[in-house]
Amino acid sequence: MCNKKKINHFFLCLNKATDWIDKNGIEGYDPYDIRALYNKSWIQNNFLLRKFLNFLSEYFPSTTRRIFQVKPSINAKGVGLLAQSYINLYEIESNEEWISKSRDCLEWLLSNPSKIYNNLCWGYPFDWQTRIFIPKGTPSAVVTAIVIDALLLGYKIINEEKYLLAAESACNFIYNELNWHQFDETMGCFSYTPLDKFHVHNANMLAASALIKFSQIKYNADFVKRARMAVAYTLSNQNSNGSWYYWGPPDQIPGIIDGYHTGFILRSLYEITKYFDDTIMKNKLEKGIEFYLNNLFTTSNIPKDRHNRLYPLNIHTFSEAILNLTVLSNKNTRYNVKAYEIVEMSIDLFQDKKDGYFYYRIHKYWKSKFPFIRWSQSWMVFALSSFLLNQKKNYVGRI
Repeated sequence: MCNKKKINHFFLCLNKATDWIDKNGIEGYDPYDIRALYNKSWIQNNFLLRKFLNFLSEYFPSTTRRIFQVKPSINAKGVGLLAQSYINLYEIESNEEWISKSRDCLEWLLSNPSKIYNNLCWGYPFDWQTRIFIPKGTPSAVVTAIVIDALLLGYKIINEEKYLLAAESACNFIYNELNWHQFDETMGCFSYTPLDKFHVHNANMLAASALIKFSQIKYNADFVKRARMAVAYTLSNQNSNGSWYYWGPPDQIPGIIDGYHTGFILRSLYEITKYFDDTIMKNKLEKGIEFYLNNLFTTSNIPKDRHNRLYPLNIHTFSEAILNLTVLSNKNTRYNVKAYEIVEMSIDLFQDKKDGYFYYRIHKYWKSKFPFIRWSQSWMVFALSSFLLNQKKNYVGRI
């Protein structure tokens, strides 16, 4: 099924997307940047008004941002994903131009960390409201973990020591500056940011995975011990059907199970099982994969945004499905066939035929076509480049 002609078509589609980024730059808008407006109490306390603003910002994304004077920004998470994407493309093509582009991204990250912290760390360039108010620039476990992945890949492929040193500093941020809730001698949980004490499984696992990936290169016993405790916490809170809620106890909100956060957990757990070779972890991973495949896809392999609903179709859910299945195909080749189908589906449904960028969401009766940089372009370029690199290494050879 994964024929070379079709793979080359996917590669051309990926090149159209990177060409669009080259033309338009890495500064842009984000689905959540306009929600900084919600920090005003009169909006926070009015549910219907918030829903109305959500509708306006999705249906008229450009107009609402002009009206409310939301400025474009560069998102560290998106830059970290693009840095990895360009290295993937270098490994596919052996074209030094991709190394130059990756280095530009990595240098931007080194020059633009979050301020006032002792170690390197990164967050979002806009205020955001969750259970508490998080000011822009506040470092997060998720963003910092993704940047660590980029730095470690840069160290391996570009072979510059400063990237490893920066990754070590960022791991020290996770270890020392995120809040750590230790439940007992065997388990604990990393907070989402230094300002909260939340228990969010995907953030906890991404943080743990970053510490383990660093320790595979430069062993740190403290990192390994705490990562194992973080994994134990998330695995202990796996639901009986193999799923995880977004929130973990004691601040668990039952019912929220979505495709891309589940994918974060599974990809992180897979990387960690390669390090520990632990039977319990592997069994939990298999149970999680089974739930993921049976409940977060339709029978025709459409990735679902939530386990209990199909619409809106979300580009982030599609890109994470490609990434997750590509990673898992190393343990079972049938996942590669599914990833192939979702790549084809993603291009058909989401890629703009003229300009090459990827749309945001597809509702039942209309499409939200705005080209968000972090949410749509960087994740999809990373997913496609990861998939195609895996094809070159394991399936069809030279692209």
